[in-house]
Amino acid sequence: MKTGDIVKIQGGYFKSDNGIFKIIHSPGDKNWSGKDWCLYRCNKDLSISKSKYKTAFWPLMITISSNQKYLLARKHNLEHATIEIIKENGKV
Repeated sequence: MKTGDIVKIQGGYFKSDNGIFKIIHSPGDKNWSGKDWCLYRCNKDLSISKSKYKTAFWPLMITISSNQKYLLARKHNLEHATIEIIKENGKV
């Protein structure tokens, strides 16, 4: 996976974790120090969504105050969440 690819995430514990996303930053990018992929949610026409909660990360990041629900979601995502490239786009 590289910056600019369009990917589909399925099987995430939270409904909002599933959908079609564009990779904005990848590990190794010049201006990105993260070890994960930064994703923006896409609309049906593959344009970047303008919704409030458009940002996601792969592996799926879980931010919830309940430790029990965090552990449940983490285990579920490790076992069930998948990501697949649906369109290779190259660098943005």
